[in-house]
Amino acid sequence: MMSETDSTTISRAFLKVVEQAPDRAALVFQDEVYTYAMLHDLAAAFAIRLREAGVGAQSTVQVHVNDLAVVMGALLATSCLGARFAEQSITGKLPLDRPITHRIVAKAQADLENQVVVDQSFSPANFSREEKSAIWQASAVDANAPWIIVATSGTTGLPKAVALSQQLVCRRSFAVRYDFEAGKTRFASLFPYPSRPFLARGMAAILGGATIVERGTWAFWQDTNVTMVSGSLAQVRSALDIPAGASPLPKLEIIGAKLATEEAAGLLAHFAIVDDTYGATETSKSWSNLYTRGADGALVVRGQPVSAQFEIVDENGKPVEAGTPGTLRVKSECAARAYLFAGESGEDLLQDGWFYPGDIGRFGPEGNLDIIGRDSADVISIKSNKINGKLIDFVLESIDGIVAAAAFASPKAGADEILAFIEFEEGQNMAQSIELARHTCRERLGPDYVPAKLWPINRLPRAKNGAVDRVECANLIMAAIKAQ
Repeated sequence: MMSETDSTTISRAFLKVVEQAPDRAALVFQDEVYTYAMLHDLAAAFAIRLREAGVGAQSTVQVHVNDLAVVMGALLATSCLGARFAEQSITGKLPLDRPITHRIVAKAQADLENQVVVDQSFSPANFSREEKSAIWQASAVDANAPWIIVATSGTTGLPKAVALSQQLVCRRSFAVRYDFEAGKTRFASLFPYPSRPFLARGMAAILGGATIVERGTWAFWQDTNVTMVSGSLAQVRSALDIPAGASPLPKLEIIGAKLATEEAAGLLAHFAIVDDTYGATETSKSWSNLYTRGADGALVVRGQPVSAQFEIVDENGKPVEAGTPGTLRVKSECAARAYLFAGESGEDLLQDGWFYPGDIGRFGPEGNLDIIGRDSADVISIKSNKINGKLIDFVLESIDGIVAAAAFASPKAGADEILAFIEFEEGQNMAQSIELARHTCRERLGPDYVPAKLWPINRLPRAKNGAVDRVECANLIMAAIKAQ
């Protein structure tokens, strides 16, 4: 298993795990199992074929297939070749200093440039043992060069990108080693495989010598002895199909949204431990609220940092007492140093070594973390992501006939959706404008950021400085709900 002092390239860390346990299950599928030796050969075959396709140190690769074997093969292959790997959320709307040069697909797509089709030529059977070993041994990449490129909303909710080096990914994987124990942990993900949450956990699992089990039914997970499931709260609510009377699994990790105590209590009927995780793209996982049942059946919650110094401070940067709200900040050896932009990598994301994610929180009596808001009302948290409401406002206001707009998070408990108020020009066809506004948001921002409902309003609530008052927008909705 990887240790903190090991060489920090992915190739060396991965080869060490393969050498220690070649016959251990690395990837478990519905109808077959890839051992670590087989994953070694798969990734080598991908590296050989991608190199033939022109992938090298100046390349940026992106996978457009939600297939566990393809994603892990391509991810490890890019680490071997010294190429960059762009997660699923990186698009042309987020400019990078190096554009995506190769897009991995299962079959040719008419509207996609620079495609590499994964076919039978990627099979490890096409290459000799010597060829597959040689490409790993020839790997001589810069451990500090950008490797995985991930999208983030930053502290402001404005789209940004962060480059994670192989050294930093190794460091982050080591930081969560207790989640991914060699030969013990069997991990399943509700997140798509080309997405940032899976990439982080998938690499931690493989570098830790654990096993990844593909997405499947609850019965399949029980049969394959899954010990840990990760997903967003929305995914757990909508995609986790638990049969009545099914035996519980050991652990659920919730990522990206605040977990209410009542919902945690309900999930403990199906999992022995519920890990309500707090983290950021910039710093990785940095805190866990761990929910369990005591011997008497009572709900127990305790908080603990994850390889990070975690503080809640006042306006003077001084730590506050438990129960007192303040600004969150994180200091970690796993933190990235700068945001990526086209042509440069220059915006420092740390202040005196601390990362300020923009959240307001407090510590509970058992050391548990309670997130109670954002330090900017413009930032909207939705479906495990954040976006600045001003971006949605701008897109809506680009539609003819829309004078002004205000996007805000639904205040209804468990809604996890965006709403918007709109001021229209007099005589405007509002239904037509609303439909065009939805289409434009989907095209320019993505489907997660399309307001679920757009309400006409005579005048938007505004603060004294003229800015949109998103808190008052939410209050108006709550008042309407209570009046029903």
